[in-house]
Amino acid sequence: MTKIIDKPTNVTAKSKKKKPLFLSWLQLRKERVRLLVAIAGISFADVLMFLQMGFRGALFSSAVELHHRINGEIVILSSRYRSLISLNRFTDRRLYQAAGISGVQSVSPIYLNFIQWRNPYNKEIWDIYAIGINPEHQVLNIQGVVENRQKLREPDTILFNSGSRNEFGAIAKNFKAGESIVTEIDERQFQVRGLFQLSPTFGINAYLVTSDINFLRMVRSRQGGLIDIGLFTWRMDA
Repeated sequence: MTKIIDKPTNVTAKSKKKKPLFLSWLQLRKERVRLLVAIAGISFADVLMFLQMGFRGALFSSAVELHHRINGEIVILSSRYRSLISLNRFTDRRLYQAAGISGVQSVSPIYLNFIQWRNPYNKEIWDIYAIGINPEHQVLNIQGVVENRQKLREPDTILFNSGSRNEFGAIAKNFKAGESIVTEIDERQFQVRGLFQLSPTFGINAYLVTSDINFLRMVRSRQGGLIDIGLFTWRMDA
């Protein structure tokens, strides 16, 4: 005669509840090497994703940083404008024609151009992006430019971008140490009178800011009467 022994129902229910958890844990413990390889692979993929997102953010933010620092209610560009490194100029007569509109307080031209910068320490020549502004008007809301723009009224003076790449020389470091820095641009001597911060882009490795008059001195091939950007500011009561 067969004797049947019933298991307690509470034990069966308890084991059923723990079974999925124990099964998963056993699967992970059985192949520990494969588990570590899988974790490493997923972690590496995540790092690459975040790295690409960082590059993407840096590209977009640095590419429009100068645009965001321009101080003006209305900006005039050429109809053929593409980017900072692909500009089409227009005559400054358009700017001064618009200055006659009621409510306009001031108009300011901005000149942009790549020029050849000579590293004052190793004499290597690199292309640097020059920005020419009227120092009488605050056209750029950039720390360092706002405080030092009046110095640009002096002939052959520039402000240098402290965020420039190393190939342009240790300008920022030596300037902060009190060194007087003079460099050559298009066979003309220019003195660094201040620093400002502007991030390089994938197309621009360094910037300098100077007055509109100094800009035309360093870019002698530039045809007079042509500008790259026109700015308008309005009167408060307009």
